[in-house]
Amino acid sequence: MSKSNVLIGVLAGITVGSVLGVLFAPEKGSKIRRKLMRKKQSLEEDARETINETIAELEYQLKKSKSSLDDLVSENAKKVASVVNNVK
Repeated sequence: MSKSNVLIGVLAGITVGSVLGVLFAPEKGSKIRRKLMRKKQSLEEDARETINETIAELEYQLKKSKSSLDDLVSENAKKVASVVNNVK
């Protein structure tokens, strides 16, 4: 299961749970609103963290791919130079 599917499932579960909690909560509306605001802020922080981690991972993979590509180009350039030198 991919990381994004897990994240979507967790967020959906939290959302459904929050809605059901509000509907069946025996507390005042003001208390519920405060709780919802705190939960919203927590979810926003979690989303930011996940996005930042994903960006960092993508940057790492991009650098790794670029390095591999640079190595491959260098290796092939040496082979071409060797062939050209042998033809002369």
